[in-house]
Amino acid sequence: MNRKTFYTLVFFVCLYLVFSNFYHQVGQTLSYDVYGYYLYLPLTFIYGDLGMQNPDLVYELMEKYHSSGIFYQGHLTESGNYVMKYTMGQSILYAPFFFIGHLIAQFTSYPSDGFSKPYEMSVFIGGIVYTLIGVYFFTKVLLHFFEEKIALLVLLVVLFGTNYLLHTSMFSQNPMTHNTLFSCYAIIVWMTIKWYENQKWKTIVYLGLVCGLVTLIRPTEIVCVFIPLLWNAWSKESLNAKLKLLKSNYKQIVTFSLLIFCVISLQLIYFKIYTGSFFFSDYSGNNGEGLDLFPPHTLNTLFSFRKGWLIYTPIMVFSLLGFRSLHKRNKAIFWSLFIYFSVNLWFVSSWSNWWYASSFSQRALIPSYIVLGISFGYFLLYLKEQRMVFKSVIVGVLTLLLFLNLFQIYQYKLGILHGDRMSKDYYFRTFGSLVKDPENEKLLYFDWGEAHASKRINEKHIFQAVFKQNFEKIDQFYSKNAHSGQKAEILSMENPFSKGVAKRYSELTSKDHVWLKVSCWVYSEVENTDQQFYLITHADHKGKAYQYETLDSKTLEIPLKTWTQITFNYLTPHIRRSYDEIKACVWFREGLGILVDDLTMEVWEEK
Repeated sequence: MNRKTFYTLVFFVCLYLVFSNFYHQVGQTLSYDVYGYYLYLPLTFIYGDLGMQNPDLVYELMEKYHSSGIFYQGHLTESGNYVMKYTMGQSILYAPFFFIGHLIAQFTSYPSDGFSKPYEMSVFIGGIVYTLIGVYFFTKVLLHFFEEKIALLVLLVVLFGTNYLLHTSMFSQNPMTHNTLFSCYAIIVWMTIKWYENQKWKTIVYLGLVCGLVTLIRPTEIVCVFIPLLWNAWSKESLNAKLKLLKSNYKQIVTFSLLIFCVISLQLIYFKIYTGSFFFSDYSGNNGEGLDLFPPHTLNTLFSFRKGWLIYTPIMVFSLLGFRSLHKRNKAIFWSLFIYFSVNLWFVSSWSNWWYASSFSQRALIPSYIVLGISFGYFLLYLKEQRMVFKSVIVGVLTLLLFLNLFQIYQYKLGILHGDRMSKDYYFRTFGSLVKDPENEKLLYFDWGEAHASKRINEKHIFQAVFKQNFEKIDQFYSKNAHSGQKAEILSMENPFSKGVAKRYSELTSKDHVWLKVSCWVYSEVENTDQQFYLITHADHKGKAYQYETLDSKTLEIPLKTWTQITFNYLTPHIRRSYDEIKACVWFREGLGILVDDLTMEVWEEK
């Protein structure tokens, strides 16, 4: 295959990606996660309210354009400002297309509010542009290492044999980070190649800016620096030569580092202005999820039927095998790419909610497909040298896996494959099926959303255990007017929190969820309208609460001078770690005081 034929075929691949984007465009592009990435732009350049001092404006826009069911994209801080959950890197990439949309809105009848059709379509088309940029630089990288035939095979496998296609060119997902990060990594690898060839200033500037940008899009992508820093380092001699090269170009290396810092500092400045601190956890609104680096959830991330990468993108097994051939044939780049991939996988699989989002396979690994494409190409070089029988078998397997991926994407489109509740039994029950059977859905993992909405413990549940706080061991703030036993605790403004019940999740159940019936007995001598207290239950991870739920006394009728039982049902959340505790207590907020006794936590499991 000559270069002209190669580019002709790549051109038709690009045409298909463009067609796929428009054909599968659904719903509002500027919605949910994209809404959070994008908000920086209209809040800054249209409304001049990046700190959301007027949150009603955001809620009105959200309701008008159906951008999100709830506003989870930002958090109210102690300073009174809202801070975006997501860092601003993606909004920088949206910016050129935001301004194009704003200009169109100015000269048409569409509202210049940041969310009308011109803005939506501009950002959507911008996503297609970034897709094409990614394919362009990816092909340049592939042609640097391989002949045209192998380069084309790698391109087709990565684009059509993985979850790349679904998460960049279907269902209006091209504005998501997976698309832009894939393109940025293609640029990073290409600029790394070019800098080690010519050490030009413009190359190191581009490299520094893009490395800073991917970190600003997703902070854990700082691992991208392993690619340029470890390139051409595989032995003592090569390391000495590399250090000599870096030393002779130290001004460029300093510039590279400063550019990364300057780009990242945009987020730090934003945090400083709107929180008072340079550092802020964007996910601080939910302590139930975050990075659990030791140990990570790597085995589940790779092999779980719930959303295991190698279960739903099995063709990538050959990319992993390709690292052996890469090490043998091109040691100069092996450690750079292998260490990057290993550390990146560690970060990706360290996210506590590793199956997060309704998506197909592990979409967080899509940016690493540039590196995995190179290792896959080296696997093909190895395969090329093997005997015809072995070669034919592997080619047959690769072909089947490619078509399996396309078929399962179609199943996902039909709603047969679920985005985050897949199980082994359900997977095999629906394997090869094009009909969605409601009976099969009983095999899916538990639906927290549906169950949480019902708040019911019914005949499907079995009582397992009870844990009780009877307040017999308290030394102060107690009364002998008890519901049972000798003591009850006196809650007042002086002693607002009762002693509670606290149990590790592993002590409650071995299952992934459990229902709790939380109750206590209260005694009051003051009208309910004159005071307020809450029965509280929550999970606790290292002293930080999540899934915090309360029963408010204002919603209850509590008779005077009578012991009255109050109760509510609590569904445990996705538990971050088995040692996390489930806690229950009573919080007295205002009034003259109440008595509390016999705080209990009953455990009910599904049959």
